[in-house]
Amino acid sequence: MTHNSEVSYAALLGDVIASRHSGDREELQHMLDDAMSRGNAAGQPVQPLRMTIGDEFQGLFGSIPEAVSASLQIRLRLRPTVDVRIGIGWGPLDLVPQEPPFGQDGPCWWRAREAIEEVKKSESSNSVPRSVRTLVRTGDSSDELINAYLVARDHIAAGWDEVDVEIAHLFGDGVNQTKISEQVGLSQSSVSRRLQNHGILTVLQFEPGGE
Repeated sequence: MTHNSEVSYAALLGDVIASRHSGDREELQHMLDDAMSRGNAAGQPVQPLRMTIGDEFQGLFGSIPEAVSASLQIRLRLRPTVDVRIGIGWGPLDLVPQEPPFGQDGPCWWRAREAIEEVKKSESSNSVPRSVRTLVRTGDSSDELINAYLVARDHIAAGWDEVDVEIAHLFGDGVNQTKISEQVGLSQSSVSRRLQNHGILTVLQFEPGGE
């Protein structure tokens, strides 16, 4: 990978919450691999999402919207079994070694680390919802607007049950409501109500790339 220090990237860092308490480590790894694939399919990553150390993962995207969309896909594929924290940082790369992702450096990674550390702090804070799982650091005033969206998105998705998550998967993949109702074992009217009343449509439509 070649790079120009003036070009900015969206670095995504993530880790699994309470991964040590996962009963089946092999199954968790398979789930993470699937989640990474879904996240990569959400955009055109400069460096595809991949596991690094333990249950941490990272990837590099050409834009914040792509990284934000990937963050939702990752969480949807893992819930309700496990959840993850995700930090996204925007900025240039200062160092690109021959074997990425290890050894990279630069503002995009520093800010992604700041963002994920802020997510961790929010889990014991009374000033922000504890449902926050994704934050962005850009180094400019756009942080406030992007994070307002992410806080709202994560708060809505935190209330979804397993059926809601499955409906979100299917609807996001373009499956119509009739086929969704058959797959989840609900009437079409029940699927429609969940899409509207549980905020699934809201999240998917306002997500970057949503219809």
